[in-house]
Amino acid sequence: MTTVIEISGLLEKQLQLLVDIGLYSSKTEAVRDAVRRLLNSVNIADVAVKIYSQGRISLAYASELAEQSIPEFFIKLLGKGIVPRLVSSRKNVEEVVENIDKKKVLVFDVSSLYVTYLSETLDVFRRILTYLSEKRNVRNIVSPDTILHLKFIELKRLISFGHRSIELPLTVANVDANEFKKFKNKFIKEQSLTTAEMTTQYLAYRLKAILVTDDYKALEIANKTNVYAISTMSLLNYAKYHRIISDVKYAEAREKLETIYSMATG
Repeated sequence: MTTVIEISGLLEKQLQLLVDIGLYSSKTEAVRDAVRRLLNSVNIADVAVKIYSQGRISLAYASELAEQSIPEFFIKLLGKGIVPRLVSSRKNVEEVVENIDKKKVLVFDVSSLYVTYLSETLDVFRRILTYLSEKRNVRNIVSPDTILHLKFIELKRLISFGHRSIELPLTVANVDANEFKKFKNKFIKEQSLTTAEMTTQYLAYRLKAILVTDDYKALEIANKTNVYAISTMSLLNYAKYHRIISDVKYAEAREKLETIYSMATG
C-alpha cells in the first residue's frame, strides 16, 4: 500500500533546501526520515492500547499494531487495568448443533485459536474437531493469513499448509483476492480487524459457514454480514451434547475457558 503526501508552499521549499545542501538525496527521502523520527518518538504499543480501549479495533489487530503476540498484549492490557473484550456467546446448544449439522463448515479465527492456547485446552479441541471431521463430515477451516498471524510454534505446528494437519484437523482454504477486495469494500469500511480476521470473515461469508470467534469486534462484523457465529465455549458445549468427551473433561475444559473469559470481562 502506498500513501501519497502533498507538500507545498514554504514547507516544500524548506525540504528542497535540505536536498540542495546534500543532506538528503530527494524530498521523498527527507519525508521518510521525518516519519521515522516521528514514529520513534511515539510509543506505538501505548497508542494501540488506547485505540483498543476505545472499542475501535480487535484484540488481534491491537497486538499487531503493538508488535506483540496476543498473549503478550493481553497481559499488557490487564496490567493497565483495561479489560480485554473476549466474548463467550451464549447460544442455545440445540441451536448450535442444528446449525453445525446444516452448514457443515466451521471457519476459525485467530481469537478462538489463541483462547484454546491460553486456556490449555488444545487437546480437548483436537478431539472435538476430529469428531466433527470424521463423524459429522464437517470441514474445519482457517485462512492462509491466519497461519501467518500465529506467533507461537505450538500453534503453528498444529496446522499444515496445503493439506490436513495430523495434529489438528484444520485445513487452509484459498482466498480469491478480487472477491475478498469486494467483500472488504462492502462490509469493512474502516481497518478494525487484522488481514487474517478479515479473510476469515470473507471465507465464512462466501462458504455460508459458521464463524468461530471470541472477539467482540469480529462478532460486530459477522452481524453486519449475517454470518452465524459461535464462540469456542459453544463448541465445548456441542461436545458435551454429543458426549464426545467425558463429563470430567468437559468440566475441566469449561473451567479453564471461563478463567480466560472472566479475565476478559472483569
